[in-house]
Amino acid sequence: MSDDAELVKAGVEGFTAASLAPFSDLISRLFGRAADEGGAILGEIVHDFGNEYRERRQSRTVRELQRTQDFLTLEGATAKQIEMKLLVPLLENGSLEEDDGLQDRWAALLARTSTGTRVPGAVEILKQLTSDDVETLQCCYDFVRNIETTTWKEEDDRIRARAPMPPPPPFDPSKYDLTPALEGRKHQIATRLNHHWLYTGKYGQPDEFFVYLDNVVRLGLLSSSGTTLTRIGYRLISACQIPR
Repeated sequence: MSDDAELVKAGVEGFTAASLAPFSDLISRLFGRAADEGGAILGEIVHDFGNEYRERRQSRTVRELQRTQDFLTLEGATAKQIEMKLLVPLLENGSLEEDDGLQDRWAALLARTSTGTRVPGAVEILKQLTSDDVETLQCCYDFVRNIETTTWKEEDDRIRARAPMPPPPPFDPSKYDLTPALEGRKHQIATRLNHHWLYTGKYGQPDEFFVYLDNVVRLGLLSSSGTTLTRIGYRLISACQIPR
């Protein structure tokens, strides 16, 4: 290795070590027995790029770890080891995300994965979502979650009180029509775009809304009709909820 290459490697290693020091306990828990290699793996994420890109990627990695640590603290949870086939993609894709709102979703997913939550294909799905896609899903989730915590829970409690009947089936988000939530989301998008549909009620509705809808349907998060939330869609957005 040339002297210049050695200097670059030493600089990256030093920068990585200093940046990751506040997260030593989190890294130890996430990587488990491979904790000694954790810093090296995180360093490799940013190693093979030019200085400007490397520093930006480094700062995004640090932010993802900080937000993950913050979310675990807010929920009073303790991180546990994540299998490498999930951990590395979560860290890599989260560090690539330059939108803070979306990166917070990656951090929330990393935090929940570290406490045992598993959503099939979550990494591959999340990296194909835009911030507008996520906001559309959030509107759907909030609508269905409100039903789960009110009318469905009341009925569930009544059924459980009738011993010795078997327990009712778990909550099924796909049973509830999302039309009210989607209409509200369409108006949000139209308002942001100052779309003429808001004022005329004709000449076409905002095309952007239907593009977002098509994408979440394509990924299996909404039903093919686009009117109900699938179970995996519900689980994914639930796992990516930002703690308050």
